[in-house]
Amino acid sequence: MISEQSPMLLCVGVSYRSASIEQRERAALTISQQDRLYADVRAHQASGIGNLVIVSTCNRTELYAYAPEAERETLFALLLRSSQLRREELAQSAYQHTGEMALWHLLRVAAGLDSQTVGEPQILGQIVRSYERAVQEKTISAELARTMQAAIRAGKRVRGETGLGNGASSLGTLAAREAEQVVGDLSQATALIVGAGSMARAAVKALTVRHVGRLIVANRTVEKAQALVSQHHGEAISLDGITAILPQVDVVITATSTAEAWLCAEDVAQAQLQRGNRPLAILDLGLPRNVDPQVTTVWGVQLRDLDALQKLAGAAITRRQQWIPQAESILCEELERLLIWLRERAAVTEIRHLYERAQQQRISELDRLWQQLPHLEIFERVEIEKFSRRMINKTLHLHVMELKRAAGRQSEWQWQ
Repeated sequence: MISEQSPMLLCVGVSYRSASIEQRERAALTISQQDRLYADVRAHQASGIGNLVIVSTCNRTELYAYAPEAERETLFALLLRSSQLRREELAQSAYQHTGEMALWHLLRVAAGLDSQTVGEPQILGQIVRSYERAVQEKTISAELARTMQAAIRAGKRVRGETGLGNGASSLGTLAAREAEQVVGDLSQATALIVGAGSMARAAVKALTVRHVGRLIVANRTVEKAQALVSQHHGEAISLDGITAILPQVDVVITATSTAEAWLCAEDVAQAQLQRGNRPLAILDLGLPRNVDPQVTTVWGVQLRDLDALQKLAGAAITRRQQWIPQAESILCEELERLLIWLRERAAVTEIRHLYERAQQQRISELDRLWQQLPHLEIFERVEIEKFSRRMINKTLHLHVMELKRAAGRQSEWQWQ
């Protein structure tokens, strides 16, 4: 029933599974790059792609769209044009999914099953924000909206009906734990958070739970930093104030999505001289990375990036894996529910197209008949018109019933 021109879900992306952290940071899309992509789709400048959702997190950059399968290369080209990867690099590190496999992939992502830390709690919120952004940008079709809603519902069900999220730690919590290992009792420490987004909020919460002695949040917009620390008796500063405050800091957690490094080795070395080279924990949660990797050459500095932090969660991941079969069973239910809706919608569309094509042919043939029989009386033309409509309806009836039956059949798709 589905032709090669039928729209289906397409996904092109790069994640921790397919690319190194260096490749992921060059594939990451800044807010301005996402703005341009959405604008291009709205302006119909992305040939063949009329809808789009961008999922951009610290571990993945993915584009989703409903389009014919042949447009998968167009979606790949959009990602290539916006990223800093060369075509050869992106071809080697990107994955492409179509149809039901793309749907399954999205459901797994929303449920936390495709996360480096299985069951991690932040990805669902990121999927929700990606969906809301596409709605705001007016790049969401009915099919894509329903698909995103299904993924969000599936993620919520997995969290509510399984223990997959039990003991799952956000990256902010992992960063706080690692900081504690490096500098000791955090109640005697000063912590600097760079950024004010969801990752920074998780870090602030984790540090507050550990009764950090002094909390400072730096952000480009000081008002956002102030809003973040207002309930935690912290201090808010601008990004320009980082260098000056650094000698007073024991823990630095960076969590911005900007493409520039906020901490360079020279600034850290100067701060360490003033600190007497006491242990300094730097946790870089940014992608692209916010910290120059060369800071590891500075005496007393312990740097952990995303990949290093994820490895620390290995034991907890093993304990949560027992819930994966139940979680995937839930995803299968949600996938089947979504597929039924998509089939029914496709059937309605195809039925409408059938009648539209038949109507065009009927009118064309009647026009030819009127020219051949110009002396027909009005009542004769009316009867012939009625006859033509009855013939069209009877001829298409079996086709319509078959389309409706096909839409109601159970999917033969099975997850592997």
